[in-house]
Amino acid sequence: MKLKRYPKIKEKVYSCILKNGMQVFYLPQKNFQEKMAIIATSFGSFHSLSYLDDKKTKIPLGAAHFLEHRMFTIDQDDATQYFADLGATSNAYTTYDRTAYYFKTKEHFYENLEILLRMCDSFDSTTKQIENEKQIIIEELNMYQDDPYTKLLMTLYQNAYQIHPIRYDIGGTVESVHQTNKEVLNACFQKYYHPSNLTLVIAGDLDENEIETFLNQHLIREKSEPHFHKLSFNEPSFVMKKKEIIQGNVSLPLFGILFKLPPYNKKQDQQKELLKVEILLNYFFSSSGIYTEPWLKKKIIQSGIGYYHCCNIDLNFIILYNINVDYENTIHNLLSIFDKKHWDMSKSDFTRIKNKMTGEFLKSYSEGCNLAKEFLTYHLDGCNYFKEIDKLNEITIEDIHQVYNSICDAPSCIVIERGDAK
Repeated sequence: MKLKRYPKIKEKVYSCILKNGMQVFYLPQKNFQEKMAIIATSFGSFHSLSYLDDKKTKIPLGAAHFLEHRMFTIDQDDATQYFADLGATSNAYTTYDRTAYYFKTKEHFYENLEILLRMCDSFDSTTKQIENEKQIIIEELNMYQDDPYTKLLMTLYQNAYQIHPIRYDIGGTVESVHQTNKEVLNACFQKYYHPSNLTLVIAGDLDENEIETFLNQHLIREKSEPHFHKLSFNEPSFVMKKKEIIQGNVSLPLFGILFKLPPYNKKQDQQKELLKVEILLNYFFSSSGIYTEPWLKKKIIQSGIGYYHCCNIDLNFIILYNINVDYENTIHNLLSIFDKKHWDMSKSDFTRIKNKMTGEFLKSYSEGCNLAKEFLTYHLDGCNYFKEIDKLNEITIEDIHQVYNSICDAPSCIVIERGDAK
């Protein structure tokens, strides 16, 4: 395995690409008892509505999430129980562009790793099992649809985006779940669970040579590599609907504002761009942000402003949200921040926030095996988690001013969720 050192943060990473094409990273965590392995495929909800290799079969909405539910089957047995019998906890998640499976354990690491690899080696579900799974997924969808925050977010996405698949729930729709069958799921598995589309990250107090030897002895599928089409969505720059009031299960009004920013281009350093936005939002709306305490005192807000930045395939937006009876006044005050007249970040504030973020990154590097998740997330985003501080130090206050201006120029939409939508 190749070794890459990061002396400034006292971290190192071993990596290799196996004969079957799977990429592997090992993060040594000396003197930590718990160990973790997480494996991910670059297959998520954004791949829905695209076609499989036959050019005829369209991937149903929610197919990646459905497949996640069924991948915990090995020889018709529940892999979750296999992990539990070996003292491990296991779980999985599906996002817009990936599906990941992981376990944590203090014992029997390699036995658990073998189970994880076997899960990704074959699709082992019957038609009856798939039909039974549909009701479970539909109940899950209905539960999320009743959640006020999920309802707010999905309405914002649908009002802001016309073409992009973020308009659709990761789990799909009731109709798409009913349309999903064994043939489609198996075709998705054969294509997107090929080892060349998988990334494995291991963290813990282990030996890198033992890891590499074990993986070479347990190589999963070595069939011909499928062709992966690059996802691209020609999304218009404008928003579909600027303001909407919806009814939801809320006792106090909940609102969200989405700023639709231009997607990052290839020439931009995405890792730095994400950090720039984080610095600005931290400056405005963190617990120590310049508006938080004054607005609480003036009762413009009753709790802190929540904020969320998402950057993905042909996608870049910021959401601000809050719960407030006097939501119109709060919305007015929030929008007034981004009128190009409220830029007043001082160099001392800029330095303070960068120092705060540096401290948070350093703390996160000492979280033991949980580091594997963050490392994987950054890697699949085309970033390097261990270079966050270096990237942070490259950012100037002028960079933050440019980000502020881009938000001021961005089209926005507002959704207000009330118990009564009149």
